[in-house]
Amino acid sequence: MACAVTLHGLRHSIAMHLLQNGMDLEEITKFWACKFGIEPNL
Repeated sequence: MACAVTLHGLRHSIAMHLLQNGMDLEEITKFWACKFGIEPNL
């Protein structure tokens, strides 16, 4: 049985990929904030 793919799960998967490939957590936060037009809460 296949699991449903959610936006939340997809975002986590992408963030983990970016972390594992050396992107800083603060940069990932800014990346998502830019994509969704919100101010990062740093």
